[in-house]
Amino acid sequence: MSKSQVEIVNNASLLATDLQGAEVESKSAFLSIVGSFMSDPTGDIKRLRHMMTLLDKGSGGHLDRGAGFGEQARAVIREVGRLLDRGEWQPDELKSVFGWTARLLQVRLPPRRKGPPEPSGGQAPHHQGKRQPTKPLGGLSGKNLDVLKSIQPPKPDDEKS
Repeated sequence: MSKSQVEIVNNASLLATDLQGAEVESKSAFLSIVGSFMSDPTGDIKRLRHMMTLLDKGSGGHLDRGAGFGEQARAVIREVGRLLDRGEWQPDELKSVFGWTARLLQVRLPPRRKGPPEPSGGQAPHHQGKRQPTKPLGGLSGKNLDVLKSIQPPKPDDEKS
């Protein structure tokens, strides 16, 4: 590889920023486009470009998927295409850029929900924390309860001074 790791990470950061500006919400849309290139030992850039051309024409059904995935896939195809158009990348460098980009997309994205869901109607909110036992050690059988009590530290008033 002729590019330094710093240059690769900087380019990955720029690509992640461009993708987020184009409303790419997760690394899954990104990896669905570049994943086969990343796992290919030869790293054929012409094959990646050809695959992206086919996807952009609707092949594979990526663009028809719901929940905004199709728009995200279009954005990935556009932004990765711009990166490839520069023509300055070796396959191993691109794999590294794509790996860093996926990681940056994962850690930079805000959580999908900003808070707990609102209760609907007159229902009580769903409790998602740890359940508190109704009585201490209440779920233990007699045998297990005796063993547990025998290994508990003595209470302060039971200690002899």
